[in-house]
Amino acid sequence: MSGCCSALVLLISSLLLCACHGNPVTSTGGSDGPRLKVDAVRMHRSVCYGTCPAYEVELRSDGSVRFKGEDFVAVKGTRTGSVTSQEMDAVALAVERANFFDLESSYRYKTDGCKEWWTDNPTVDIVVTRAGVTKHVEYYYGCRGIKVAEDIDALSKVIDKAAKTAQWIGHE
Repeated sequence: MSGCCSALVLLISSLLLCACHGNPVTSTGGSDGPRLKVDAVRMHRSVCYGTCPAYEVELRSDGSVRFKGEDFVAVKGTRTGSVTSQEMDAVALAVERANFFDLESSYRYKTDGCKEWWTDNPTVDIVVTRAGVTKHVEYYYGCRGIKVAEDIDALSKVIDKAAKTAQWIGHE
């Protein structure tokens, strides 16, 4: 019986030890770090009735960044860059703060919950892949009066900062 109990204690100890080392997709950054790492983030900004920069940027967990300038940017076409693991952690934290995976897929029209709807604004599309799950959220900046507008805008700014898009857009 004592051999059985020793084996059980050893098994439980081993499981606890393994649990302390964490999951490879989780952060070990403490309470300020994201719970899950982000595998990839792709963001597309559209033109507006004016000179809003239109471009797409993708950040990957391997540190690669791909930028594709379309309109009203300093650099048209594809450019590449890099992102640090700390910058990707900042993006993952912004994804969490926005409760991105709990958002609706579209905030574009009054039927999507927009309290006010203004014309001629740009749209931002954000696609996040995390732990094998992909989520796409579209936000039209003319959709006013909803709290998620601030969250999505904050997330888009963190993505731009991490990807260093200002170098290709021509301004911040």
